Amino acid sequence: MKHLIYSVEDDKDIAYIINTTLTKQGYEVKTFYNGKSFFEAFKKEKPEMILLDMMLPDISGSEILKEIRSDEKNNDIDIIIISANTLLVNKIDGLDLGADDYIEKPFNILELMSRINAKFRRRKKTNLLQQGDIVLDVNKHTCFKGKEEIFLTVREFEILTLLMNKAG
Repeated sequence: MKHLIYSVEDDKDIAYIINTTLTKQGYEVKTFYNGKSFFEAFKKEKPEMILLDMMLPDISGSEILKEIRSDEKNNDIDIIIISANTLLVNKIDGLDLGADDYIEKPFNILELMSRINAKFRRRKKTNLLQQGDIVLDVNKHTCFKGKEEIFLTVREFEILTLLMNKAG
């Protein structure tokens, strides 16, 4: 399963480099040049990671970040800010608003790749069980069928965990 990454970047050259590099590394990347198109797609499908420019033509990256982090269901989405704002106060603000990392422009694409790979490596350490479209996160005690969360009692969760561990 490919990891889905949304890249929100209004500079078409930078967006192209990010998209091309990440796609060659096996990631599924969707690029958005403004906040409006990003939110339209975000309502339909949630990515695992967002690469977010802070200075967009229609809405600030800070507003996007606030909106995403205002819903607890989005807490498992990694957000990496990629910005030309190099002041320490800007970095602190971005991280305090809920970003997981901050990279200054101009950036080295190899460093960006390493940071993305590291975030996904840490995700693998979570205990996820999957059978068909049912995904069970043993650490978080959540169950999803497709994109819909299924609420289970403690006993139901234990039974499903046992069954999924003994699949077949």
